[in-house]
Amino acid sequence: MTNKLTETILAVAVVAALTFGVARSATNRYKERLQAIEATAQSERKRLGLTDKPKDLVAKYPTPEIQLCRLVTVLPGSTAEVVIKGKFAPGTKFLFENDIFGVVKETVTAGEYRATISAPRNSGPTYAYLHAFSPVSHGEVSCLAVLVGGKYQWEFTADNGWRIRLSPVSQKTSPDAKTLPEQFYRADFFRGAEAKAFITLDAKLNMVEAPPEDRYLAHLSVQQPKDMAELEKLQQRMQDMSKLSPQEMEQLMERMGQLAEKMADPNQGIMAGVQEMTEMGCGEIRFRVQPDGVKGELACSGRGPVPVKGTMKFLGPW
Repeated sequence: MTNKLTETILAVAVVAALTFGVARSATNRYKERLQAIEATAQSERKRLGLTDKPKDLVAKYPTPEIQLCRLVTVLPGSTAEVVIKGKFAPGTKFLFENDIFGVVKETVTAGEYRATISAPRNSGPTYAYLHAFSPVSHGEVSCLAVLVGGKYQWEFTADNGWRIRLSPVSQKTSPDAKTLPEQFYRADFFRGAEAKAFITLDAKLNMVEAPPEDRYLAHLSVQQPKDMAELEKLQQRMQDMSKLSPQEMEQLMERMGQLAEKMADPNQGIMAGVQEMTEMGCGEIRFRVQPDGVKGELACSGRGPVPVKGTMKFLGPW
């Protein structure tokens, strides 16, 4: 019976991971605490003499309910309070799925869980799901609860002599409580000691594997020209043509034509950037934060990965 219950719980956990679109590996301390919580639930079932089927067991001892969960941002070297609203039976256990976070204090009531959590000074951007476990059935529910947020700067030196600097640009949050915010950076590439970058690209930071591995991926793409941004604004105005006078419509169409012609010029605009990036042949920077520095590789087509090493610096909140 215990094995069947465990299999059911594991299956639910896999489905939840697929739903979130995040494949996360648990860290050692998290695994140990998870096993301890499960062992306590098994002992309690044995003490009560329960032999119910999993669904009947959950009916008697319901899975905790999370009704309100907001992603809380904590800066490196500081603390923040996580507050979760829901329905929690006496003995419900809570566990953050990221070993870097320390729980300074926590309180639980039938309708609320509060925890003051801390993040180390040397932390890179990362996050944690908070799991709540029923004390007898071991029914589990989770939500994306905490983010080490803020602006970082990475400096890399590649084995081919290039220097690469990732500088923060913006962060875009999502209304979806299950989705991490998107973080955008500028990637400047320099040859040797040259002060001027030979190419500047957009970089979108992927931190999905940050909790278990301190591993990141920066996806490189051509920077959007100012002309493109202006063209998009003009296109938005076109959607409400009824509010435009004939003269305004004529001016708008003329300007859109000028921008389209300029951007199609192979010597400038977005086409020039695409050509430069194609010639460079590199599309990603993959790296990890390790005790002795940042190490990784620049993924380049046609030449294989180029090893990089460097530093990470926290610049402050977004």
